[in-house]
Amino acid sequence: MMTLTVSSYGCDTTVFVPTIVVLGPIIGMEILSECRSLDAGISFYVAEAESWQFSMGSIMTLNGTSDFDTTFTYNFPDFGGYPVTLTAYDEETGCSDVIENAVALTNISAVITPAPLIGCPGMPVYINSWTSDYIEEFDSEAGTGKYHWSFGDGEMLATNEPYVAHNYEHPGTFTLSLVIFDGELCYDTAYTQVNIYYLEAQFSSDVNGGCIPFDVQFTDQTIHDTTIVSWHWYLGNGEISDESNPFTSYSDIDEYDVTLEVMDAAGCTSSHTVHNYITSSNPYPMYEVVSPAAICAGDSVHFNNTSVVEDATIQWDFGDGEISTINSPWHVFEDGGEYIVTLYVSDAGGCDTFFVNEDIIIDVDEIPEVLFSADPRDSVCYPLLVDFSDLTTAGEIAGWSWTFGDGATSVFENPVHNYTLPGDYNVSLVATTPNGCNDSLMMINYIHVGGPYAEFVIDQDSLCYGQPVNFQITLTSGVDEYYWDFGDGSTSTGSYATHVYTDTSGLIYPALLYTDSMNYCPKASIDSVYIFDVDAAFGFVSPESGLPVSEGCEPLNVLAVNNSTGADYSNWNFGDGSSATDFEPGHTFNNDGLFTVTLSVENFFGCTDEVTGTILIFPLPVIIVTGGDLICSGDTVHLSVSGDYSFAWENNGFISDTLISNPFAFPDSTAVYTVTATDENNCSISGSTEVLVQDIPFINFEDTSLFIGEEFLFDSEVMAGVSYLWTPPNGLSCTDCPNPIISTQESMVYTVVMTDSLGCYTVTKSIIIEIMEDYTVAVPSAFTPNGDGSNDIIYVMGHGIEELLEFSIYNRWGQLLFRTDDINKGWDGYYNGQLQNIETYSWTATAKTYAGTTIKKQGMLNLLR
Repeated sequence: MMTLTVSSYGCDTTVFVPTIVVLGPIIGMEILSECRSLDAGISFYVAEAESWQFSMGSIMTLNGTSDFDTTFTYNFPDFGGYPVTLTAYDEETGCSDVIENAVALTNISAVITPAPLIGCPGMPVYINSWTSDYIEEFDSEAGTGKYHWSFGDGEMLATNEPYVAHNYEHPGTFTLSLVIFDGELCYDTAYTQVNIYYLEAQFSSDVNGGCIPFDVQFTDQTIHDTTIVSWHWYLGNGEISDESNPFTSYSDIDEYDVTLEVMDAAGCTSSHTVHNYITSSNPYPMYEVVSPAAICAGDSVHFNNTSVVEDATIQWDFGDGEISTINSPWHVFEDGGEYIVTLYVSDAGGCDTFFVNEDIIIDVDEIPEVLFSADPRDSVCYPLLVDFSDLTTAGEIAGWSWTFGDGATSVFENPVHNYTLPGDYNVSLVATTPNGCNDSLMMINYIHVGGPYAEFVIDQDSLCYGQPVNFQITLTSGVDEYYWDFGDGSTSTGSYATHVYTDTSGLIYPALLYTDSMNYCPKASIDSVYIFDVDAAFGFVSPESGLPVSEGCEPLNVLAVNNSTGADYSNWNFGDGSSATDFEPGHTFNNDGLFTVTLSVENFFGCTDEVTGTILIFPLPVIIVTGGDLICSGDTVHLSVSGDYSFAWENNGFISDTLISNPFAFPDSTAVYTVTATDENNCSISGSTEVLVQDIPFINFEDTSLFIGEEFLFDSEVMAGVSYLWTPPNGLSCTDCPNPIISTQESMVYTVVMTDSLGCYTVTKSIIIEIMEDYTVAVPSAFTPNGDGSNDIIYVMGHGIEELLEFSIYNRWGQLLFRTDDINKGWDGYYNGQLQNIETYSWTATAKTYAGTTIKKQGMLNLLR
């Protein structure tokens, strides 16, 4: 028996547990092995078992039936793992036990590949390991892992992967080691050598610069531990070389970067670049001209040296045999021609070159010497046609400017000029070269032109037909005889003349004709004058036919035709008190008579003309048509028209003769008879008269039912000339009217007798009015007081109401909003001037009926918008 006691906060509790007896069998096993050995020691024991079995797979099996304890050594055929099992049985108790174990024989081996290793500084070296199976993680200074590396440069690493990469920062030879463990007894270590090769690219050259073009020989001076297998040169001038010691040329002015890239047999690379390693030079001369390059002989040109060369020596060659060493000189070109300027420049290194600006040529023009001639130069009469010739020498002439002394000029080399007036004329010529170099010459009184000359004036150059115009001579020179030609066949003498143009209009060219004493040179001075001729003329045409009209019947519509010439404005007077300013107005003559029509016209200059004409307007016939009357159907009426004219009645099928003044008519219904009278001037007028035929009187109504208290108004057509008599008179508003108002409290039969004024017909008709006794009081359920004229007011409605005693409306709080006892009044939705809200309201109504009873009603209504 076992006991268990538990204490908490001073309290103890004890539990008694029965004793547990464990029955056999009892077994045990131990395996002893050594590192890299095929022998293993095995011991096991068995107790309290009736049978047992020891098994090493297919290698060995032992059986027994009693207690057993043994130790032995067994030599296994190969390294590896071998299962071992020990089983014991107790058949009496039914108990058994089993131990399963294994014999592990390991032969671990650490191998590093490849071996030996090579690499480059700063580049990863890739290392692999080949090992046997059954290696396990373990701890070391490198860390925890299956593979423990020491790289020989002070760096270590523990990892579970069989491969690793390591960077050696510096060249040299390093010892690399790998340690592995089988998890039981065995460790193994592998060693190999790592060689890190040194490589540093270097180079030199025979020269580092020169005057272009020049050659350079480069030499590889790379420091290396093993064989160099490739070179790549970038020489800066666009050339790339794979030679170890390349040769190249430089032909442009610049500073060149040179780069060498090398690789050794281990695959290590190195690069070396020297900036601006090669410097090429040669002065680059440049210049500009800062003054015009096109000049005249004796002018100077300013040259500006724009070369960028330090410590330079310069020399200018101006192409005219002159030189200069001034940096930016002025140079005078004495002679005409084209000159090319050359600038020579040498730098401090002894490199020299020259520059010719092909875009700049110094163009020098010689100064011209002007001379000219003319033929002829003298004449006794004008006009004189003169040929001028330029005789200018020295140089090319690009422009001429002639002045002939009479205000005329020319830009031609050899012009021809016509002198149209007498006089002595100075002639000048200015000749100009392409560069603007010029010379001039003026010859005084070089050309002489003889002959008479005169001038005259006209006091007005435009006038109206028939107005006088004055002519006056204002200047004469060498004139012996003269006379006037006015351009219309008329002539005159004297220095002053007045003339009236009566047969000619338009543009006229009057002239003053004159000559010298020898009559060698007859001449004429001509001017112009314009004569405006305004002529008024008109006629009338019909607007409908377009034919001419000179007479007609009143009212006569005409269209005026304006045949005037030279007119800009028109003014019409039609002689009947009316006028117009349109060019071709329309007009109506409303009265008869002979009318004098006047047309006044004017042009923009103020010239006028006027013309009159007459037009005769005939009066219309005067007639009186009689015979219109009221007749009975089937009667005959005698028609008549006054006047001594020809007549034509419209034939409507009820007339005895359409061409006489007094035919008979016998219509069967009311008809209008129209007659047209025509006089000797073919003027016509129409008149008419109406014949009324009495119809049979009739009235349109049907029997009607009414609620008690309702009124009924007849709405029948009213016939002229018919009298009415209604009976009985009870409930009627009238008894002799066509449409009385009926208001009766009982059913009635009414009779009406209708008689026409001629006594042609008497007609009697009756109507039944049925009165229905129905008494109701009601109010609509909603109304919309929005001012649109529809359903804006709510009223009491019903049948048989003789008197409304009370109609009241309340809001939801019982406040009285409206009250009336007039059935013709209703509520418009307002209270104290304010339109009430959209809401439900209550109402009460009390009414007295025609039956003498009182009806009271109440309900709800909705105010809507």
